[in-house]
Amino acid sequence: MYLGNGKESKEVGDDSSPRIIKNINLSAKLIGRDENITAHIDYIVVKPNGSIEIFNIKSSHESPAFWDRAKKEKYRNEFALLSRILEYNGISTKDIRFNIIPVVLEYDN
Repeated sequence: MYLGNGKESKEVGDDSSPRIIKNINLSAKLIGRDENITAHIDYIVVKPNGSIEIFNIKSSHESPAFWDRAKKEKYRNEFALLSRILEYNGISTKDIRFNIIPVVLEYDN
């Protein structure tokens, strides 16, 4: 599978390894407008059985365990929009699993 401008990486000679596609940008036309909306996917993993997982990296200065409801809702909405953009591009999202890779940033005082 190859989507858009992403870079695909796969272990050579090992068909049982998942395919990893990095840095994908997808666009969809906004209904009733001339503009497009673009979504970014950090990683798409296509497993040997054909299942697909999407991983997006999110950084924060607080642990995900302490993310408030608004932040969690924001990411749910972001994935819902991403799902619609994928569907617009002909990619069924019925069986795609969306994941967040949380990165906690710590600053020195």
